[in-house]
Amino acid sequence: MNTPEWLKKAGHTGQIIAKRDWSQTSLGPIPTWPQSLMTALGMVLMSPVPIVMLWGQDGIMLYNDAYSVFAGGRHPELLGSKVREGWPEVADFNDNVMRVVLNGGTLAYQDQELTLYRHGPAEQVWMNLDYSPVLDERGRPAGVMAIVIETTNRVLADRRASTERERLLQTFEQAPGFIVSMRGPEHRVEFVNAAHRRLFSSDQWVGKTIREAFPDIDGQGFFELLDTVYATGERVVATAQPASFRQPDGYEEVRFLSFVYEATRDADGKITGVLCEGSDVTEGHRAQEELRRSEQRFRAALEIETVGAIYLDVRGLVTDANDAFLHMSGFNREDIGAGKLSWQQLTPPEWQEASARAWAEISTRGQTTPYQKQYFRKDGTRWWALFAAKKLPDGSVFEFVLDTTEQKNVEAALLAETQTLELLNQTGAAVSSQLELEPLVQMITDAGVRMIGAKFGAYFHNVMDETGERLHLFTLSGAERDAFTRMGRPRATGVFGPTFRNEGVIRSDDILQDPRYGQFEPHRGMPEGHLPVRSYLAVSVVSRTGEVLGGLIFGHPDPARFNKRHEKLIVGLAAQAAIAIDNARLFKQVQEANETLEQRVSERTDELGQAHEALRQAQKMEAVGQLTGGIAHDFNNLLAGISGALEAIERRIAKGKTQDLERFIGGAQQSARRAAALTQRLLAFSRRQTLDPKPTDVNRLVFGIEDLIQRTIGPSIHLEVVGAGGLWLAKLDPSQLENALLNLAINARDAMPDGGRITIETANKWLDNHGARERDLPPGQYLSICVTDTGTGMPKEIIERIFDPFFTTKPIGQGTGLGLSMIYGFVRQSGGQVRVYSEVGEGTTMCMYFPRFTGELTNEDVHGELVPVDVGDGETVLVIDDEATVRMLVVEVLEEAGYKALEAEDGPSGLKILQSDARIDLLITDVGLPGGLNGRQVADAARRGRPELKVLFITGYAENAAVGNGYLDAGMAVVTKPFTLAELGSRISEMIDGTAIPRH
Repeated sequence: MNTPEWLKKAGHTGQIIAKRDWSQTSLGPIPTWPQSLMTALGMVLMSPVPIVMLWGQDGIMLYNDAYSVFAGGRHPELLGSKVREGWPEVADFNDNVMRVVLNGGTLAYQDQELTLYRHGPAEQVWMNLDYSPVLDERGRPAGVMAIVIETTNRVLADRRASTERERLLQTFEQAPGFIVSMRGPEHRVEFVNAAHRRLFSSDQWVGKTIREAFPDIDGQGFFELLDTVYATGERVVATAQPASFRQPDGYEEVRFLSFVYEATRDADGKITGVLCEGSDVTEGHRAQEELRRSEQRFRAALEIETVGAIYLDVRGLVTDANDAFLHMSGFNREDIGAGKLSWQQLTPPEWQEASARAWAEISTRGQTTPYQKQYFRKDGTRWWALFAAKKLPDGSVFEFVLDTTEQKNVEAALLAETQTLELLNQTGAAVSSQLELEPLVQMITDAGVRMIGAKFGAYFHNVMDETGERLHLFTLSGAERDAFTRMGRPRATGVFGPTFRNEGVIRSDDILQDPRYGQFEPHRGMPEGHLPVRSYLAVSVVSRTGEVLGGLIFGHPDPARFNKRHEKLIVGLAAQAAIAIDNARLFKQVQEANETLEQRVSERTDELGQAHEALRQAQKMEAVGQLTGGIAHDFNNLLAGISGALEAIERRIAKGKTQDLERFIGGAQQSARRAAALTQRLLAFSRRQTLDPKPTDVNRLVFGIEDLIQRTIGPSIHLEVVGAGGLWLAKLDPSQLENALLNLAINARDAMPDGGRITIETANKWLDNHGARERDLPPGQYLSICVTDTGTGMPKEIIERIFDPFFTTKPIGQGTGLGLSMIYGFVRQSGGQVRVYSEVGEGTTMCMYFPRFTGELTNEDVHGELVPVDVGDGETVLVIDDEATVRMLVVEVLEEAGYKALEAEDGPSGLKILQSDARIDLLITDVGLPGGLNGRQVADAARRGRPELKVLFITGYAENAAVGNGYLDAGMAVVTKPFTLAELGSRISEMIDGTAIPRH
């Protein structure tokens, strides 16, 4: 069977198929090919579309000329090969095709991307692939028909177009103006850029028609313009078009938009949509509108009739001016049009230099500093104006001119008036302090000449002198006195006489023409050699009593120099002159009276001083008498108890009776203790007691003695203690504070015989200047301790005396009157103050104020009852006291306790021992010593050689200067006389053993 002829004519590829020997393939020779294969092959070879047929299970490739072009460099070897071997790089892909299609399925791929080696190197291609089965004679799939359309160029072109579109869209997105792209006659939104979204909040517009997306602008003409552009393709350009729309917050505003509507077309030129590009020019539009309105306002402002405005060119020539300037200057527009009117022509000679500087300032700064100058009018007269100019962008100059001529005139008049008033004030102040008559009147005359601009001035005194004449020249201004005196005394003529009869002001514009002048012999006119006077003004000077003291007369060589205003000024000056002259005369009279008055006052003052001194001495002696009387009364009682007890003991011992001695000894000791308490109260009141101050937690102290106070005041009185939170520390003597609180509580109890309430309250206080002044304290931080009762209260006269020594309101025998005095002395010595607040029937509050202590609280030992301690181990103690009895007792205590004692009776002898090599473990010294050295001075001198020396002061009368203003240094302690032997022994033991409480 031969090869069919049609195969040989089926293109180049058909000829290759016809000539090839297929016997070695699975297909066998062509004549043996089944009819189904031949039929399908004929369809493939005759098709202009690239088609390849994959026959059999191996997929033998048979294709047409169009496919051979697709196969590239693999043709013709690819023809007749197995598809897996022919395209090994896509074997997996083709395996899937063969499996699906030979099982009766079909496959289709659009723009399938594959990598092929058609021309050697790898090549990325895109294809549209359609696969369908080829049936054999029995209707079963025997092969695969594949239509292969390469789309590589189109895909790449589409991608380039897409990239370009993305780039363009990105450019649009970043564009400063707003852009929206719409497609179709409905203007469906395809794209909005960021600027569009910011302006119109158009994030959700894409996909909607413009009418759906932006209904707010319906009826404003925008949609109609879009329709026109889409229908005609003609561009629309709009400038500052108003658009009203709502913002997302509901606020409706009008924005001004400049935009372009441009039709978009496809490759064939057909209109496909409209592109809108524009910008929001609202701010610029409003600025332009404001500028336009500003220009209109400026043009209208230039029509103002009171402010001139001119334009000048770079040479200074006036090129234009408003009507106001023309009216001010007298020039007209023809003068400006002639081109000869310049600032130089308008400016007087003396202002040329200043105007030239202003013109130079315009060139350098672009404007001038406003200043006033004079201008020439057209008629040659002058006018004042305030001038300010600014250089315009084109180099010309714009100038404002304000006519200030009237203002200048007013200022000149005001200045003259001010100077006159100042002169009047100065004259008034001067004459009020001047009591010498002649310089006083001369001052007034000179002032009158200056005030009215006179050439001459004089004051004629209306006092009769020793010659019997009344009118004589007293003062003269503007001329020498001889110019008047050589004319003789003035006479009471028709011009001169009325002034000294107080008949009113005489003023003449020309005295030579005045009919009242020149009517008397011998001159009948102005005498020869008289001062040249034409203008004349005279005013009477009248005393408070109506007496004419004299006359002020002024003249000027020119006529008509004085006016009504000058009359008023001189009348006022004459009134000042009258007062001053009256005062001078009165002062002279007072001086004469004072010559004897001063002596009488001095004598009376001496008498009153002697009386006051006598009264002060009497009051002083009364106070001393009250104090000494109270002390004597109390001490007599106490000494009676002590001396009586000692006398009873002496008698019993003499009789050999020793029983019941303890009762008399106890009585004597009790009296001694009461005497000691009395002296401590006296020392506290005088603020001379020796205190042992230390940092103290006042709240802890108050709460610590709460039970003691409650037991003392009894069950009928309720006690409440209120401690302030965060209370500051105070540096004070705790035992003295305890005694003070106990005393105050007892006083409060006594003021409430029927029971009541006592409140003790602490608080921090900041005292400002006012609060500190009320309490007689320096401003600062204090803590207060107030004791308040609900008792009977006190009247003011009692409050004023409660701190006086021995003053008491209690019945005789129930109080010494020293309790509050002791509290006052303790608080004041501690740097504080006591204040009393009381109302009768309401109760009393006693407040103690102490300065705040800012240091730290120290740990203190708790001491129990003091008992003599025999713990000495031979330590040496030096005792210095001028009282032999006291020295004996101290030595006795020391030796009983096992110490070695040294004695000295005064400061120098004691210091000599301290400066020797003798061992001394403790110095016990009285504060007040004879011999020129007190106890503190001895201790300080000893510590220079013995820095660690311990010192115990014994004092009965506290010398603050001796112990450092009442405060002790470290390693020092004090025992106050009288003391018990147990107390002394315990204190000595503590100090030697180092267990004494440290001093601060």
